[in-house]
Amino acid sequence: MNELDPREPTPVSELSKEFQDTLVRPNTWGERQDINWKARFNVWPGQDASGRKLKSRLGKEPFPWDEASDAAVPLVDTYINEDVDTLMAALDAARILAVPVESNDAARANTVTNFVRWMFNQMPELDHEAELLANYQLERGCGVLAVFWKREVQLAEQEITVDQLRPEFAAAVADPLREDEAVEIASDVLDINKTDARKLVVDLRDKGAGKYVKPYICEDRPRFMALCPGEDFFASADTTDLQNARVLFYREFLTRANLEDGNRSYGWDKEWIKIVGKTCEGKVSAFSYNAYSYNTKHNYATSEKGGFSGLDTTKLFEVVHAFEKKPGPNGVPGIFYTVFTPHQMADIGGKELFAFRELLDYQHGRQPFVSFPRERINRRMDSPRGYGEIAYTMQNQVKTEWDSRADRASIATIPPLMHPVGRAPSRWGPAVRVPYVRPGECSFADIPKYDPGSKEVELSVRAMADQYFGRLVEGRDPNYSRMRRQRLVTRWLKSWREAVQMMFALCQQFMPDDFWFRVVGSAKAQPLRATRQEIQGKFDISLTFNVLNQEPDLLEAKLDLLLKLLQADVNAVVDRTELMSVIFEYLDPNLGERLLQPEENASLREIEDEKTVFSRMMGGQEENVKEQGQAYQLRMRVMKQLLETNPLAQQAYQGNERVRAVMDKRMKQLNFQIQQKTVNPTIGRLGA
Repeated sequence: MNELDPREPTPVSELSKEFQDTLVRPNTWGERQDINWKARFNVWPGQDASGRKLKSRLGKEPFPWDEASDAAVPLVDTYINEDVDTLMAALDAARILAVPVESNDAARANTVTNFVRWMFNQMPELDHEAELLANYQLERGCGVLAVFWKREVQLAEQEITVDQLRPEFAAAVADPLREDEAVEIASDVLDINKTDARKLVVDLRDKGAGKYVKPYICEDRPRFMALCPGEDFFASADTTDLQNARVLFYREFLTRANLEDGNRSYGWDKEWIKIVGKTCEGKVSAFSYNAYSYNTKHNYATSEKGGFSGLDTTKLFEVVHAFEKKPGPNGVPGIFYTVFTPHQMADIGGKELFAFRELLDYQHGRQPFVSFPRERINRRMDSPRGYGEIAYTMQNQVKTEWDSRADRASIATIPPLMHPVGRAPSRWGPAVRVPYVRPGECSFADIPKYDPGSKEVELSVRAMADQYFGRLVEGRDPNYSRMRRQRLVTRWLKSWREAVQMMFALCQQFMPDDFWFRVVGSAKAQPLRATRQEIQGKFDISLTFNVLNQEPDLLEAKLDLLLKLLQADVNAVVDRTELMSVIFEYLDPNLGERLLQPEENASLREIEDEKTVFSRMMGGQEENVKEQGQAYQLRMRVMKQLLETNPLAQQAYQGNERVRAVMDKRMKQLNFQIQQKTVNPTIGRLGA
């Protein structure tokens, strides 16, 4: 077998063919996505917003009659929306922790934990992309999260005066005979073109100040992007694991401004940008998943497109990013990254065209994609089922019962009218005069009997669906529901854990040497300066969330148990400060940020307050201990330390009975409170 050198990339024409092959898939994936889409959004032929079957829309006589009920049952949509909310709540409230892998990284673990939490707050797209990802995972069975490093450049107007110029530059500006020299300096130093540089030099010489437009890096950070398999993310049918895939494709549609910015922000080839800008506007790769074919002329999928977004691309440019994993001569694999468009692969001379091509420089050595499957039923990446595939039949059964009862109610409200053949009443309604020959020849037809079994069928189907999707069902084991919900959240957070690991690795590689971050976990914490060196090392980052914390009764029981365990802690091995953080994690992390102060600040406040109390007791003033909310042991240590180290305090304590009395009383009160918190609770349970 000939091993390929990653430095010898696959021709763009071959990559494009591989990409086109992923768009035409000879399996049932497209049919499954169509079912998922139809089930969630209640789509079927001839549907009308009125919820009625209309002959004018169907083009034929509807069953059972024109304007019969045609209800939309949001069963699948409800399950998806509820579980999307659950996943989003779990991500928002997840406990993020960085655990050092090597012992010499332990000292930086807390800094890394705080940094990862802070980084989440610096990604404005996180909530939007996470919600999209959750919808992809549940509706379609699988979503993909891309973890890229984002570097974006924008233009800004800058003003400069003669006083700000370097002496040699200022001298060249002031001399009209040296204008060309000044233009060269301005163009080189300020990174602007010659035309703008000349205008700036003239303004500086004539007005003493000038303005110019200069690009600056407005964003230089990691970026999360939710991708939908089959729309903007593509993998061959033989893919079982993204990290071991032969080649992966990510497709995006760019505006002209984004396309032209590719050179400055990402180093894309200028000639490629120029040619693509002239020839590829509005062109889209055709896809075909069995019954679905994409109309490249009008840019939409034909007929009912089954979940495909139908984005209007008439003014956009399709750009494909290929990530190809290839072994090198020494057997070590590399990921080759190529940016191209399948609509312009060569110039008029036959030279291969691409925007960018290199070995991917992400030092974590992984494909920058994380799979978010809803389930694992075989090794194929596209095997997980969406909610619609599972509940489509159940939803249709509920719809049948709804329509049946609605149609019966319609007949009961206005039953069919029976009359002699050829002699139908000209009018019919309340107080209408109807001529007749024989009594009873005009009458209503019999009303269908009420069928209580219809409601029973619906409820049994709903109970089956509720149990399957982890809802509480009366008469069933509630632990099963909790287990299903916890498994849903755990699978979600495990994939996020992998994505956060990638994000952190990119920050270790690309983050500017100095940056600021705020310690998350206390809104009162001060900003800290961090360096890239301080987040280096090997860490295992975890995200955890317990769905039981969403159930008030179980949460109350858990908090009661924690308080009982605290009373049993006679040796004070439990960290009380950390316990309060845990309790607020259960109750409301945001409330904890407002109420909890850093441990150092809390201790300092207790110490300063006890010193103030001590100074008042030196004057003979009585100071009683508060029964709750104080660190009694810390205050006792402070008081003893002041008596032992302060000569004036010792003299007052020995020579002034009033001072000695108030100080002894306070120490007794402190000792009593310490015993109440440690010794007495145990005596009460075990006996003296």
